[in-house]
Amino acid sequence: MRALQLFRPRPVWVIVGLFCGLAGMSNWSNSTSFSKPRYEALIQRTTNGIPHITAKDYGSLGFGEGYAQAQDHACSVADQVVKVRGERARFFGAGENNRHLNSDVTMKALGIYEQAKTMLAALPPEQRAQIEGYTAGYNQYLREVTANGVGGWCRGKEWVFEVTAVDILAYNQSVVVTSTQFADQIATAVPPKNETAQLITPTEFPVFEGASNGWAIGSERSANGRGMLIANPHYPWTGANRFWEKHLVIPGKLDVYGVGLLGSPGVSIGFNKNVAWTHTVSAGKRQTLYSLDLVPGNPLKYLYDGKERELTSKVVTISVRQADGTQKQIEHRVFFSHYGPIVNLPGFGWSAKRAVALRDANANNTEFFGQRVAMNTARNMDEFKQAHAKYNAMPWINTIATSADGRAWYTDSSATPNLSKEAIAELMKRKDSDMVTKTAWDRGFIVLDGSKSMNEWVND
Repeated sequence: MRALQLFRPRPVWVIVGLFCGLAGMSNWSNSTSFSKPRYEALIQRTTNGIPHITAKDYGSLGFGEGYAQAQDHACSVADQVVKVRGERARFFGAGENNRHLNSDVTMKALGIYEQAKTMLAALPPEQRAQIEGYTAGYNQYLREVTANGVGGWCRGKEWVFEVTAVDILAYNQSVVVTSTQFADQIATAVPPKNETAQLITPTEFPVFEGASNGWAIGSERSANGRGMLIANPHYPWTGANRFWEKHLVIPGKLDVYGVGLLGSPGVSIGFNKNVAWTHTVSAGKRQTLYSLDLVPGNPLKYLYDGKERELTSKVVTISVRQADGTQKQIEHRVFFSHYGPIVNLPGFGWSAKRAVALRDANANNTEFFGQRVAMNTARNMDEFKQAHAKYNAMPWINTIATSADGRAWYTDSSATPNLSKEAIAELMKRKDSDMVTKTAWDRGFIVLDGSKSMNEWVND
């Protein structure tokens, strides 16, 4: 068997996707003629329904992928769009322990949707075309079958609707930005009314349990001197965090096979004729917590190098479905330090003397999609490495790769907080003497003294 050779099994069935105004899907053997179709893609379904999608450009490729993914998993994509829009409570109510309400508050407070709008405007033409084509393909499928014809658990639901390119980018950004996992802690952080106020705090820290396996075999260990890769991602078989297998082709420009998360255009783990790669969850920290010493008598101010600073805040409005089906508008204020949002953690919520802020290394990581495209199209290991060096946008994962010429490569190039030697030395002392720092440390979180500028991240 040749290493890195793309597998092309015989198609079970073939369709052509055309989109131009009211143009729809047609059978390959009986295609409808359109003078100027905006998108056109060939989708070949092979054994077990794997889609092999061929198109002439990135827009049409995205269209084919969006259409095929809607056929297979429209419910999961629709559900995630509701989440990133901050509309879970609108359709599902506040949820148990306000989990839907807290999710909506956090998505809006962190500005995930606004980030996606900025990202879309800044994308290079081909990348933007792929996202917009994906959106068009997903929507084309919904137009044909309507919400009542969608297969799966969301059939007939009012929250199954056509999406926008911003929706798709916002979902992908919500996966990258790790602070979205602190929704309960961000949404419940409120200033104390007095020094003896008992605040309701979450019962647990956020859990970041994740691990995967991967093996890259180089020329010294392979029988034919070429590269060999085994990918073993430990992702769930159900829910939104599933991988979807696909083969994407633009003749002369792109030929890549692999998997990506539902609602995520392109290949995240896979191979082309030149390189193969997989990811595992990094053991490094993506965020740090900062303990803020508050100004006596004013829990909305904190000390920084001996000077007072004011917390800022953002008011978000959430529509919450009531038991009788009506909607109630709720305004919620979220507070921020210059490090990031104030969080309400078990054992040390916001008191009259101390508050805790969260800083996320991925808070403004907006280059992940561009890096994925560069990895998908890499013509050799050098170009694959350059994709990491140029974008530096891996959010919280290691990369393990090999190439057709027999090179094997491992890197953790993901976004990571970087501290000075002095800051690390102080942290080591505080974890043995400060209750908050020790409690967090025992749970796998780093708490720094936010009153000192020496504990700011540094860029080397």
